[in-house]
Amino acid sequence: MLDVLFPTPEGMQPQMLFWIFLCYGYILFSAANLLSDGSELLLFIPEAAGLVGSVVLPVLGAVPDGMMVLFSGVGTLEKAQESVAVGVGALAGSTIMLLTIPWFLGVIGGRVDIEGGKCQYSREDKLTQTSIGGTLFRTGISYKPEIRANAKIMLMTSLTYLIIQVPAFMSDSQRRGHIGEEEIKRENSAEGAWALLAMVLCTVEFAAYLYVQYAASLPEEKTKTTSSADIIKEKISGWIGKLKDLLGSSGLAPAPSRNYASAIMRAQELGVKVWMEEFRKDWKLTDQNQEKNKALLDKVFFPKEFNDTLKYWFGKYATGPNGRISVQDVNQLLRDLGLTGYSADELFHKVDSNNDGDIDLEEFTECFKHLASMPPTPQVKGGAGRKRSSVASPGVQEDDEDEEEEEESVPEEFADLEPAEQRRQILMQSCYKMGLGTLLVLIFSDPMVDVLVEIGNQSGVPAFYVSFILAPLASNSSELVAAYNYASRRTSKTITIALNTLEGAACMNNTFCLGIFMGLIYFQGLAWKFTAETISIVVIQLAMAIIVLAESTQRVIHACGILMLFPGALALVYVLENYCGLD
Repeated sequence: MLDVLFPTPEGMQPQMLFWIFLCYGYILFSAANLLSDGSELLLFIPEAAGLVGSVVLPVLGAVPDGMMVLFSGVGTLEKAQESVAVGVGALAGSTIMLLTIPWFLGVIGGRVDIEGGKCQYSREDKLTQTSIGGTLFRTGISYKPEIRANAKIMLMTSLTYLIIQVPAFMSDSQRRGHIGEEEIKRENSAEGAWALLAMVLCTVEFAAYLYVQYAASLPEEKTKTTSSADIIKEKISGWIGKLKDLLGSSGLAPAPSRNYASAIMRAQELGVKVWMEEFRKDWKLTDQNQEKNKALLDKVFFPKEFNDTLKYWFGKYATGPNGRISVQDVNQLLRDLGLTGYSADELFHKVDSNNDGDIDLEEFTECFKHLASMPPTPQVKGGAGRKRSSVASPGVQEDDEDEEEEEESVPEEFADLEPAEQRRQILMQSCYKMGLGTLLVLIFSDPMVDVLVEIGNQSGVPAFYVSFILAPLASNSSELVAAYNYASRRTSKTITIALNTLEGAACMNNTFCLGIFMGLIYFQGLAWKFTAETISIVVIQLAMAIIVLAESTQRVIHACGILMLFPGALALVYVLENYCGLD
């Protein structure tokens, strides 16, 4: 449809063809960055933050590859059969490149010292090994259990290739090179139904993966669904709350109601910092005298719904083996609330009434009163290098080895806005970037495919190899940068986000992109002539799954082996095609 706007690559001089490739590649690279930047803004929206690494970034990262696959199979039957090799190369190159090169860069950027088989995330100087031997064998990274879980999902979804590959192998002539329309139709007659089955399964796996990641991002506590009866109940609770406000001056009224029938759900949405700010605002705890604020709260009793919310926060911060809150947890809570000027030790000993070294749920209620009474720590306005939390920090204590997490920095242009306006502006900016990036991908993927086909024709190199190497440079460069940047913060949390994104991208290719491919095979009537490529994709994902499942700590020497899987995949395809006679 937009072909008239782009120069036809057939017959171009090599210099011009290379220049056109650079132009299209830069535009697709910029589009991928727009998609990445727009989705990363969602990290500052609490209800979306848990989905960014496993869902949003991989889905949007798969859009360029998916569009290349789609446009590679468009055209007359023989032309589509020839150019679809570009789509296979883009799919295989993207999957294998993302699981190898960015993974290696992530380990290099996020490595810390390893002592006694344990990564030293808690030390101030996390990386002291600088020699070659020390770097290779005594530094590395560790990741959380979800990386192993996602590796299993990745391996399971990669087996979908076999649904089309096995029947194709049984009926395929395994003849390489150009094939005529008659042979394409003959092979498709044996493969079409299997392609449809694979497309349906890819769709189901895609939806299931998104659901699993969404469910995994939810808090552990089970929340209630909001029905019409709940809405009416909340309205009545609001009216009762207004009446209780009128009685508040007597000192006998319960804490003011903010529809606590859905209090836990609201607490999850807002995060501990904004939730506490709302509580202070409700109770007008604006006095800079902590004792006066505390005296006000000591006069009231809290309703059951409010106590349930306190129990929710207690569960979030109680990280000790006995299910209670330690002094380290209190310190984390103070940081999440922005109360950095107060002593965690002093507060802990003040509320630990039985002096058993832990805070139980009853003592946590008293701890909450102290926290709510504390005047917020003054913040420096507009200072460079200032640390800022997210729009509403979820306040979840990570179960790392006492590592200190870095706070995410809200972009400077949003830093001084009110929380509600900040959230709205971030969402608008995110939608703008993701929308523009998607539009550019849709426009320039088709001409990029034509250029890659022509590069293969003029160089004599099969289109698969050309797109295997060149297509990921245009469509997946942002993942390389993002993986390194995340990992370079050197915490188990950020390493997990980085690797989660890469595994998620492989799952997207195995479901979203492969589903598009299967649709082309079925609806366009194409033949599946990619046995060697399929074996390479499945073998590399199997190897990565084995590496991830073997141990949750990876040393740099292991990362070097992972890096070598990328050229190894190309070598495997070459051997299978040229020495084993596979197509």
